[in-house]
Amino acid sequence: MTSAAAEKTPRRSIEIRSIVKAADVLRCLAVNNASTGVRFTQLQESTGLSKGTLHRIIQTLMSQGFIEQDRSTRLYFLGVEFLALGARSANRQDVQSLARNSLVSLAKLSGDTVYLAIRSGTELVCVDAQEGNYPIKVLTLTVGMRRPLGVGAGGLTLLAALPDNEIEGIIRRNAQRLKDYPYYRPDVLRRLVQETRRRGHALNDGQILQGMCAVSVGIYGPDKRVLAALTIAATTARMVPSRRVTLVNWLKKEAQKISAMVSGNMD
Repeated sequence: MTSAAAEKTPRRSIEIRSIVKAADVLRCLAVNNASTGVRFTQLQESTGLSKGTLHRIIQTLMSQGFIEQDRSTRLYFLGVEFLALGARSANRQDVQSLARNSLVSLAKLSGDTVYLAIRSGTELVCVDAQEGNYPIKVLTLTVGMRRPLGVGAGGLTLLAALPDNEIEGIIRRNAQRLKDYPYYRPDVLRRLVQETRRRGHALNDGQILQGMCAVSVGIYGPDKRVLAALTIAATTARMVPSRRVTLVNWLKKEAQKISAMVSGNMD
């Protein structure tokens, strides 16, 4: 073995061990109170890492967006980048590509704008959109745009599908950002979650932009959890109750198709 090779081998071993240690930290965060946060001492106890090593790993993962820390409580959470990757890999099939035909179909059928959004940590991320041919467009979202989870019809669809304890953790972590949305104060958001569950679909009746209305339903993954939100947005004048029922039925029909493809249950 050459001296160059001898120098490279231990270095690679150290790098690989570092990756394993980082994976242990992420796994610990995912298993132990992922929604309510984990203390540094808990991470140290679960991973068996020294204080210095754990601190360096956490700082590195935080710099890359894979871990977040609540400054007030000092608790650690999985970051949006880690959760975004999880959302994208929730199934081997790509929900965005599987939903594309449904977005086109719904936009043509309704004449309005159709959106597809997924969860990324404590946020909604719009991953696709299709405009209909109606002259007045409702363009409150663009592809790549993020909002606090629960804001808007799609955000409510994604939030309402989560367990109550996880919802509380998200509302708490988004408390500062929710101040930018007066109609989505934490107490109001809790009520909207309950209404969404009772109704069977989410509704945004001018809470973001006056004169704009949207309805949304969930797309389910193979684990029966909501993987994405499918939404139609239009002017309030076009969202009279009778038409709203029709739009929701169309949404549910397409969402069921996409869910079946995601789960591999197509005939």
